[in-house]
Amino acid sequence: MIEDDRCFLEVIQYFLEMEKYRFIGFTETKDIVPLAQVIKPDLILLDYLLPYANGGTLCCDLRRCPEFEHVPVVLISAYPPEQLQLDNVPFSAFIPKPFDLFDLLVCMKKLLRHRVGTAA
Repeated sequence: MIEDDRCFLEVIQYFLEMEKYRFIGFTETKDIVPLAQVIKPDLILLDYLLPYANGGTLCCDLRRCPEFEHVPVVLISAYPPEQLQLDNVPFSAFIPKPFDLFDLLVCMKKLLRHRVGTAA
């Protein structure tokens, strides 16, 4: 997950680790692709508004790399999707802040289940 709000990041991390997910979080990154190539995530959570880049741009950067073409990317933002420039952003799901942590979990499980189903 890339989220510039450290407290929010820690809440998500605590919750997902309690649900037995392996979680790696960052408060910023300028270049997500090399980072993702090292970590090899099964799913990526991106805050939309970040200090150095927006989640939409980072999502597009990931999708240009063949190894992340099918990795689910969830954009998270306090702004409604209509106010963001998402027309050409190939994200898998959008979750508006604030959200229920269990709604995030349901979304993640659905995306991961779909990914496993298409990979087989």
